Amino acid sequence: MLAIKEYDDYLNSNGREYNAATFNGTIFGAYLRSKEAGNEMLNFEWCFDEDEIKQIAKLLKQSAITEFTLSSTSTALLETLASFDKQGIKIQGFVTVNEFERPQKKIPAILMKIE
Repeated sequence: MLAIKEYDDYLNSNGREYNAATFNGTIFGAYLRSKEAGNEMLNFEWCFDEDEIKQIAKLLKQSAITEFTLSSTSTALLETLASFDKQGIKIQGFVTVNEFERPQKKIPAILMKIE
């Protein structure tokens, strides 16, 4: 089961009440959804623009997260993957993850590794 101690400690103290000064909202939201779906690692269900990817990459590299998945089916997926690649985050292959809306349903996702 996915667990990031810093996020879990925050949730235990504050519930789902989000404070933008404490965490990056994109990563925190993905953490909540990934955890609720029962995924083993952080899963992003959406795509990002290049500036947001720079920020996400920086924060992920500072954390203990070395891999994550990307299950977006957006037409912007190739641009997102290329931007992650520029930040040293590489495609490792394909896996399946639990869909958030229906956790019993497995969907394909791209496994990304932070180098």
